[in-house]
Amino acid sequence: MTLNPFIYNPQQALAAGQSGFITDSGAYVVTITDAQFSTQPSGAKSMELSIETEEGRKAQYLHLYHEKKDGTANPYGLQLIHALMGCTGVRQLHPLGESERDGDADTHRKRSRITGILDECR
Repeated sequence: MTLNPFIYNPQQALAAGQSGFITDSGAYVVTITDAQFSTQPSGAKSMELSIETEEGRKAQYLHLYHEKKDGTANPYGLQLIHALMGCTGVRQLHPLGESERDGDADTHRKRSRITGILDECR
């Protein structure tokens, strides 16, 4: 196999480290592009969100943990979910369809899509 040489490109060098993802903390106006309930291998449960800003920057795999691994409620996560529901005008969230599994058998997490938030945000 023959490898071609690299020739320095200043535009490529300036673009290094840039991405289409949110990299700075702060307040953003966003669109929720995906929402799912997720159960981690430990048993902790969360609402997992993907979002996109008005400028097209993205954040994925944002977890709002509403139930701890011992099955007790996580008040902070629940409060954030209810605040999100209030801001979007959603009164109920419903898991959809079959759960899918990510990863191997020992580290998988179960996920199900959510209707409610996505319906209101489109």
